[in-house]
Amino acid sequence: MKKRVIAFLAVLAMIMSMTVTAFANADYYENVFDTAGILTDEEAARFEARAAEITNKYGMGVYIVTIPNLSDYGFTEDQAYDCAKYFYTESGYGVGDDGSGIMLLLSMSERKYALIAHGAGNQALTDYGNEKMREAFLDDFGDDEWAVGFDHYLEKADRYISLWAEGKPVDSGSDPDDHSWILCLAVAIFVGALGAFIYCCYLESEMKTAVIATNAEGYETENGVEITVSEDTYLHSTTEVRTIEHDSDSGGTSVDSDGFSGSSGDF
Repeated sequence: MKKRVIAFLAVLAMIMSMTVTAFANADYYENVFDTAGILTDEEAARFEARAAEITNKYGMGVYIVTIPNLSDYGFTEDQAYDCAKYFYTESGYGVGDDGSGIMLLLSMSERKYALIAHGAGNQALTDYGNEKMREAFLDDFGDDEWAVGFDHYLEKADRYISLWAEGKPVDSGSDPDDHSWILCLAVAIFVGALGAFIYCCYLESEMKTAVIATNAEGYETENGVEITVSEDTYLHSTTEVRTIEHDSDSGGTSVDSDGFSGSSGDF
């Protein structure tokens, strides 16, 4: 009888283990992993649908992860970036052979974030793009506006990935949302026009004292009119060519030895 009970418990344990594994696998490829429980069911479902839509449309994974604290995964408070990489890898995130994707992780206890990319995601989310994307959600998270922040994150992810798919990734000097050059051009035109106007006013004031001469007396020398002839002969010209070197390190993405790029910090 005792052996039968032991055998029954062993089978029961095996079934429970298989059930847990099945549930784990069911969540394995989900785009939203809210273990910190900061989202309502409706919000989580909405973000899941939005992230899955972007993933399926462009063939690049987009993920949201929240965890209670970094120590649950064996990391310290200054290792949010490493924790995000670990979570991305262990969860099997990414699309295609190179595991392309973008992931935003929040650790609630330490109030730390990590925004990382992998595979082709490194091209879609350049260093410049990473900076601009986190600017879109950090203020929201700082005010505990979780749903608003994730909305902004997914909005930026969709736009950046779509531009990357068109062959025009957002980068330094090629950001279609950066209109600062228009302001610079307007200021330059205004300053130039203002300078020209002031100079013309100065010339006009100088001309007010001028009078029309009635004879050539003012142009005669003491010994009478002296006419000289000057002749210039053109021989040759010299052209100097100078090559302007461009900084090849500007823009792009800084990828680490594990194939990830990204940033981390406080919110």
